[in-house]
Amino acid sequence: MEGRIMKGGLDGAKRQVGVVVGAGGTARAAIIALQSFDVEEVRIWNRSVGKAEGLAKEFGVRVVERAEELFVDGDEGTVFLVVGTVPAGAQEGGDLDLAKVFGVEGVNKAKGGVLVEMAYRPRETALVKAAKGVGWATVEGIEVLEEQGFEQFARWTGRKAPQAVIRREVRRKYDEQ
Repeated sequence: MEGRIMKGGLDGAKRQVGVVVGAGGTARAAIIALQSFDVEEVRIWNRSVGKAEGLAKEFGVRVVERAEELFVDGDEGTVFLVVGTVPAGAQEGGDLDLAKVFGVEGVNKAKGGVLVEMAYRPRETALVKAAKGVGWATVEGIEVLEEQGFEQFARWTGRKAPQAVIRREVRRKYDEQ
């Protein structure tokens, strides 16, 4: 997974900013992962500001109260690494219009970004579509699940996971549903 993220543009960027969309259980892991990349700053946005503030206090990250402000200070040297932790069904309508979020000026000025989407059904969520729409690299939720499976296989068996076989079976089962 780390290699995919680096290929997406983080490697060599002058400024790297992590962004977590959502503040549920997966957001905790996302914050820790972003901090492990030594990003300059981690921002978190959630519809419930209070929930985001709790995580911000726990992990020393910045709460952004309005989603439209997540990327406002992007420039040609900035790369954003975004982790989407919001269920796909909650990504459209109401106060969470992710297409609008990706339309802000900072996104267009930025060097680029990488979206790691945790939701996996549908494969192309509203967040994935919005990120692709501005030319960012994306990692779909199904790919995250596969990567988790590869790591679990290696830990349980002490052997390298047969990635092609696992990926083919995961996608086959996914497509059957």
